[in-house]
Amino acid sequence: MTAFGLLLFPVCLAIILRPLALLQLTLIASIFEAAAALALGGFGLQPAMVPAALFSMYVMLQMLLGVQFGGQREVWRPLVPIIIFGLWALAGSIVLPHLFEGQVSVHPQKLEPPFAAILLQPSSAGLNQDIYLIVDCAILIFTSLYTSASSTKPCRLINAYFWSGYLAVAIGIWQFANKFAGVPFPDSFFYSNPGWAILSTQQVGFVPRINGPFSEPSSYAGFMVSIVCSTGWVSLNGPSSLFVRILLACALIMAVLSTSTTGYAVLAIFAVGILVFALVRGTRRMQRQVIRLGSIFLVATALIGITTTTFLPSVNQAASQVFTSTLEKQDSQSYEERSAADGDSLDLAVQTYGLGVGWGGNRSSSLLPGLLANVGVVGVLCLVWFAFSVARLGSRASRVIQEPDDLMTVRGATGAVLGILVAALLSGPTITSVSFFALLGLLIGTSARAMAQANFRRTYTQRRKTGAFAGSTR
Repeated sequence: MTAFGLLLFPVCLAIILRPLALLQLTLIASIFEAAAALALGGFGLQPAMVPAALFSMYVMLQMLLGVQFGGQREVWRPLVPIIIFGLWALAGSIVLPHLFEGQVSVHPQKLEPPFAAILLQPSSAGLNQDIYLIVDCAILIFTSLYTSASSTKPCRLINAYFWSGYLAVAIGIWQFANKFAGVPFPDSFFYSNPGWAILSTQQVGFVPRINGPFSEPSSYAGFMVSIVCSTGWVSLNGPSSLFVRILLACALIMAVLSTSTTGYAVLAIFAVGILVFALVRGTRRMQRQVIRLGSIFLVATALIGITTTTFLPSVNQAASQVFTSTLEKQDSQSYEERSAADGDSLDLAVQTYGLGVGWGGNRSSSLLPGLLANVGVVGVLCLVWFAFSVARLGSRASRVIQEPDDLMTVRGATGAVLGILVAALLSGPTITSVSFFALLGLLIGTSARAMAQANFRRTYTQRRKTGAFAGSTR
């Protein structure tokens, strides 16, 4: 057991009968990606897995005891494609490696150098990926069911996600102070997972990169931009608290300090997407908010740039070096290796007739080529079906939600999910964060509950109009 586990397990035991607290702890613990609650040889148990598993077992026990959740009928509809996807992926991880053994070359999950290909052969290496898939699907399904209950307060969960953002910002600042001022930083505490390659010493020229509690700067930047997307979407769509606006500014600063090309790309995509959406479909309030927040950002950036250029010339030199490194990213060996891995993954989908090599059988550089190589066309189509189902449910629910907290929850979860998804599509072989699936379940459950409540109000109104109540003959 690691030092992190010695802190985590007693907390989990103290709240083992409080499912909401377990889910909140799951969201907070998920930022400690590079830590381990338990270390077993070369395998490290991610901290978020512990409260996530306890939460899933609690809700499963409720279901076995006959507990009914208010919006469960609406929940199961969008979950059908993800259940089909999970069954297809698990079956493929067993059958496909035997079917295509020795016929195709794959990039395994762990190999040095990271992008060397070997012939496909059946092994137990994909078992870890199957376990993660089962846990991720379980947390998605059970979170959806639990948050669809009328007694649940989903705003507490989105606030826990925001608090995890503040915690990640604080740890990033702590590491920044360590690299620039020598402030002690407990690397062994945050980086105790033997299953991860920890890239905490990277630099861009003389500028050290920040990875906080994550395994590498790009992962830290991916989380920070998801916080930016979440808080930004909440701020643009309605009144937001100072708590949310401060987190938006802090997360934006830390995403910049991470010097991650992926982070910069997601921020640019989000900014352009917001502008287009505001012009095409946005309300006048949203358009005013876009202009207001955009003006504040431009003015603040200009003031900071002028101040640092005048009084801290070294900062200007560092910014110039980071900017040049970002523009020259496509000329680097790392970019060429990643592009080659993605190209090989797409070839695998063709060589296996669109079936793939089995879940966990190949590791790509970005999400879509990896999915095509592992689960094939069928798996990807299931995920597209799932995405459209969730988008349709969230869009319908946003029009009927009456509680401001529920509306903020749906908007915050939507922004976070999109931020994580876009980052993975650009440069993530898989989505390993448990918080992604918990937030997706939060979005589905809250939306389903809103639809169930709207259906109840509609039925009640119709019955009042027709007098169809017990004892009424009119």
